[in-house]
Amino acid sequence: MKKIIATKKTPPKILGYNDKITVGNLTYTVQSRLGAGTFGNVYRCIPQNPTDQAGIIDQVAIKVSQDDPLHLSVARKEGTLLSQLKHPHIIHYIDKDPTGRFLVLELCSQTLNTKIKQSYPGLDPAIAQRVYQHLLSALVYLTKKNIVHRDIKPENILEKQIPKSPTLESLWKLADFGTAAKNPGKATCRVSTLTFSAPETLIHIDNAYTHSYPSDLFSLGVVMYETVTGKPLLNRLEDHLTDSKNSELLRITLTGTQPGSPLKHYILIKSPLKPYIEQALAIDPAQRPSAASLLEEVSKTGRSLQG
Repeated sequence: MKKIIATKKTPPKILGYNDKITVGNLTYTVQSRLGAGTFGNVYRCIPQNPTDQAGIIDQVAIKVSQDDPLHLSVARKEGTLLSQLKHPHIIHYIDKDPTGRFLVLELCSQTLNTKIKQSYPGLDPAIAQRVYQHLLSALVYLTKKNIVHRDIKPENILEKQIPKSPTLESLWKLADFGTAAKNPGKATCRVSTLTFSAPETLIHIDNAYTHSYPSDLFSLGVVMYETVTGKPLLNRLEDHLTDSKNSELLRITLTGTQPGSPLKHYILIKSPLKPYIEQALAIDPAQRPSAASLLEEVSKTGRSLQG
């Protein structure tokens, strides 16, 4: 049995069942690995002595960062930012260690990406509406906090099942704030995932990329397109292509203006959410509604679906 203590010298490794992670005054026991990425790994854990800290839940997710200066810096930034946020549709922060190696978060059941794959060709309209409403609510909150997420995609949206819910409803939560930024504006590199990027984030002007609140809304629109159709919208965009080429491909995809082969992707949307997804996908960020106004309309759709 291994015991991992937070230290800058700890080499990256895959933890196994019953391994230990110590954060602050609590030691957690690894139950399973939930996921992995360039940042490191996420594990489902239980606190060894849950009664030592009042109010701690019986299971948590612990994000273990790669042990190098870049990843640790990003992890510390994410932990600090999450510790300042409290919203029902944003992943709940529990604890972190000073090095940034370990970030303790609430445990959720699965990603939206997994849910979409299980529900092809698209989620039930009532569930899709809840996803959109919950994530718009999170964006309204982030806007008030002067924060842009900059990497909204199905893998970063988590389902939290409500215990003892008679209707088996879930809460949908925005997670992974490693690339989020306060006081949004220019960035020296594109940080969003390419196939969920807004057009303005692909344009490199004066050695900078633009990320804004409307950019997050566009990314959410791409997510919702896939949520209701089961198909990705911008899968033709590729990292090896130039920014200008990807920007042109994105424009063609959204407008259906490819000569000789128009792409009318909106006809695939068979959902009462269709007009609100189209609004989020406006090419011009100035033409996209605010998250607050869109939330109001999507909430009305939810009431009609329930009625």
